Amino acid sequence: MAPAEGVDVLERALSAADRVGHLVISTGSLDGRIAQWVTGDIHEAGEDVDDQERHPRPELNNPYVEPREGTEAVLAGIWSRVLAIEPIGALDNFFELGGHSLLAIELTTRIRKTLNASVPVTGLLECPTVRQLAELLDARDDEE
Repeated sequence: MAPAEGVDVLERALSAADRVGHLVISTGSLDGRIAQWVTGDIHEAGEDVDDQERHPRPELNNPYVEPREGTEAVLAGIWSRVLAIEPIGALDNFFELGGHSLLAIELTTRIRKTLNASVPVTGLLECPTVRQLAELLDARDDEE
């Protein structure tokens, strides 16, 4: 929001204060924000469209290792989308790539929807790489 727009919004909000009980100001799609922050379906608004710009993989302590086909490749794709980084290697650490608790929530939600697999956010602490997480999920599938 540009400074002039901010002043305009503030003036409108102050002038409406005596007429409304609640006021919502959103710089983006209000429906999308409600889906993300209120109803909990962060994918409702535009999940099928993946036109987000991706940044190159940062310098890490480990070399890039291509994810194996199957669960690893699917997880690497999900991580790439959530972290906006491409490519994601099988041995890349979620937290070293800039992951944090809010992104972990989004990541686990996308994993649940895509792979029909439940992963607690704390699972990323125990399995912070694509390969480790894939092994955990594949082991659970084998148990079932």
